[in-house]
Amino acid sequence: AGMHTSPCRDSFSKDQFTFEHYLPALVGPPRRGTPNLRPRVCHRLDFRVGGPVIVATTSEATRALIAAFSEQLVRKEYRAVVCGAVGAGAGDAFVVDAAVDGK
Repeated sequence: AGMHTSPCRDSFSKDQFTFEHYLPALVGPPRRGTPNLRPRVCHRLDFRVGGPVIVATTSEATRALIAAFSEQLVRKEYRAVVCGAVGAGAGDAFVVDAAVDGK
């Protein structure tokens, strides 16, 4: 929390590390493809709530992921573990049809 995902013009300084700076220690080099200079964050799901981050290690994967999100080809499905009664019985499925972040 409180860490930028990648450098941004508005709030990045030389003394401030981002999540991308730590990725080489967490993600190994690709086995195939044209490697990026370092692993690159392609998308952050629901960034306002600290959502998961999608990382690419090759230029091919970077281009494909960015295109898939910009063309709205990605389908997101969320699952939650809850305490208490939600449906009629334990394990029942239910749908929450509410906008997340205005979408």
